[in-house]
Amino acid sequence: MWVSVGFMGSATLHAGSTEPFIYATELRGSQVIVSVHVPAGHMSAVLEISNDVAAGWQPVVAGKLTGEEGLVTFTFPDDQPIRFMRVQAGPSAELPTVPFTAARHFSVEPGFYLFPEYEDAKVPPFGLNPIWSLGQAKKIGHLLNRIAYGPSLADVTKVEEIGIEAYIESQLNPAAADWQHSPRQIQKEAELFYSHEPTMDEVHVQEGETWRYFKGTKQPPRNWRTMNFDDSEWEKGPSGFGYGDNDDMTKLTDMRFYEKTADEPEQPGYLSLFIRRSFQIRNLPEIKQLIFRVDYDDGFIAYLNGREIARANLDGVARYNTKAKKGHEAGDPVDFDITDKLKFLKQENNVLAIQVHNDKLTSNDLTMIPRLLQRTKLDMPPVQRIKNIASLQQLIHLRGIYSRRQLQAVLAEFWENHFTTDYDKLVEHLKDVENSDGREAMSSKQAKQEAAQMEWQEYEFFHDNALGNFGDLLPAPQCSFTSITC
Repeated sequence: MWVSVGFMGSATLHAGSTEPFIYATELRGSQVIVSVHVPAGHMSAVLEISNDVAAGWQPVVAGKLTGEEGLVTFTFPDDQPIRFMRVQAGPSAELPTVPFTAARHFSVEPGFYLFPEYEDAKVPPFGLNPIWSLGQAKKIGHLLNRIAYGPSLADVTKVEEIGIEAYIESQLNPAAADWQHSPRQIQKEAELFYSHEPTMDEVHVQEGETWRYFKGTKQPPRNWRTMNFDDSEWEKGPSGFGYGDNDDMTKLTDMRFYEKTADEPEQPGYLSLFIRRSFQIRNLPEIKQLIFRVDYDDGFIAYLNGREIARANLDGVARYNTKAKKGHEAGDPVDFDITDKLKFLKQENNVLAIQVHNDKLTSNDLTMIPRLLQRTKLDMPPVQRIKNIASLQQLIHLRGIYSRRQLQAVLAEFWENHFTTDYDKLVEHLKDVENSDGREAMSSKQAKQEAAQMEWQEYEFFHDNALGNFGDLLPAPQCSFTSITC
């Protein structure tokens, strides 16, 4: 005899429950069949058994879910006495070690209950009414499969409560009813965005400016990074520095190690480069936030007036022959907020010094493109921005799971797909945009971020106006910046 924790019995299931429950158990030959309803939001489910709850539970069957609401069937051999069963579900896709995981032991059917051919009086309890006719079940299922992403327990319950016609009217109404607000949807969506405070940057050390540099074939003088060091005997050239990445204005063609061949002598190479640039600050009291922006390959340490301000992939005291801990490809500059190092900055004369290291002598590239920025917050409200294009895809999926305005979610996705724009082409277009000085206006990383934001804004317009007039939707994609890359 089994006692099933969470078994439905003669009770009625209501929407809003976030916990799985066992609604049927059956002994079929030598196999135990356990049927479970799992609400949306779970990525795995585990069936556990016990003869003594105080002594603990034993997981026997486990499997992965997609996050959608569904019916899970667990199957396992009837080869031991069992007094209790329970189902655990959670947000992680990691599974415990169990004896049964194959498809014949764990299966999932999306949606809600599919009843066999019962007589009306014998239909299992569901929703609000203890007795629910099969005809009504089919009508509700048909409705929700047409104007939603499929039946969910919450929507089935609401249709049963207010009726089919009233439910359709609520989905067509551009104004949301009180019951259509979904706290879980709001919570899940919030995780896909961040708050961006508009700022303005003033550059104090720019790409392309002239620096003094010393090739790391030996250790430079101990005071090489200080203000009073005489670097007049060092070579000079514009940033960026390096080789192999096609982003170098000062090319270090002798930095990579090459073995001797029949046609070429050995090139010993070197692991590091040391660079310095003097600059002036005229507005020190106005600087509230200081940013060190650097595009690098593979590791570096940066100093302002002899004091360390940032580092990556180098530990401790790095000598000229120290290797970077690991590789780091250039292409997306990294911002280091060094406002806490603002005390090292001086009015008038300053020096920025950097040592950059490869992770091996045979590395096929090196990059160092430093910038020093003063960042000022603008007197504007924060802007909500989507994290990336993957977050936009998750947003559409989440609304399909959690939104109580399913028709709006369906139509928004339809219009977004109908007036399709190519995210990848938009990224390439933004990467090609140049400033007035001929330099790229944004990095590859920023281009992807801006493209995702544009795609989200377009999708959000369709979502907000999905239940309006068709004519209102047509001008939007035609006037949108994203339309140039259709």
